[in-house]
Amino acid sequence: MVLNIKRFALILGCVTLIASIAFAVAPGRSLGNKQVRKANNVHAQKALNLTPEQKSLIHDIRVKSREEAKTIKQSNLPPVEKRKALAELRQNTRAHVAALLTPVQKEKGEKLQKARLSRKIEKLRLRRAMVDMTPEQRADVTSIMKLSREQAKAIKQDKSLSPTVKRQRLQALRKDTMAKIRAISGK
Repeated sequence: MVLNIKRFALILGCVTLIASIAFAVAPGRSLGNKQVRKANNVHAQKALNLTPEQKSLIHDIRVKSREEAKTIKQSNLPPVEKRKALAELRQNTRAHVAALLTPVQKEKGEKLQKARLSRKIEKLRLRRAMVDMTPEQRADVTSIMKLSREQAKAIKQDKSLSPTVKRQRLQALRKDTMAKIRAISGK
């Protein structure tokens, strides 16, 4: 029981460290879920090169969707029905947004979505690998993550770099860190 709690605490700590590398955050500040979503949306809007009209229409769709989601969550429906209704709402919202995009924007959006999914899968693999590690391996991973966090902080604070270069360097750092951890875990 105590070992499981220690494993959970270690895994949670590593996931937190990885998440801190994933986002460029101002020094001394962390992002909440709402801020993370907003940052991702801003990045996606820039990457998709949305027109002001598209941005406005998508914003309206999302606001309406959030209001409907709130209504569903506050309803007296059974939990299973709420989940189904929320899933359907998400699917409809995505369809409405997709209808506003050009074919090139849709393709770019799919690539962004696949990249985000692959990062999530990588984090899950790391969590799974951490459970089977020896204490020495965990210590090595912890030191790698600490060094990676320091390097990420230096990249974020470097005012001579453009946001695009910062993002590219952070992505490269993330890949390098994960490769080192995979080498330690043997997976």
